[in-house]
Amino acid sequence: MTLKELAIELRKLFEFRYLTVDSTGSIYAYSGQKPEYTEEGGKKYWIGYFLETSIIFETWSYVLSLDMSEYEDDQGNIDYSKCIVEVSDASE
Repeated sequence: MTLKELAIELRKLFEFRYLTVDSTGSIYAYSGQKPEYTEEGGKKYWIGYFLETSIIFETWSYVLSLDMSEYEDDQGNIDYSKCIVEVSDASE
């Protein structure tokens, strides 16, 4: 399942606008403004407004296999700054 496919399936359960994933395997669903990918203190992560975060999934604790190949570079490293999907009623 790709990130976009997951976003479409999750939209059937609750409303949100953006779905992201970071290098720790955490998946964030944001209902408001588009989150930003940032680096601070050597750590890279998505940041959004706390009040606009719909839900957070810690995928390391679930059996979930995401196909992240569309975000890989030539060496197979995932560029997490590109791991964001915008969904709306029109994209479902």
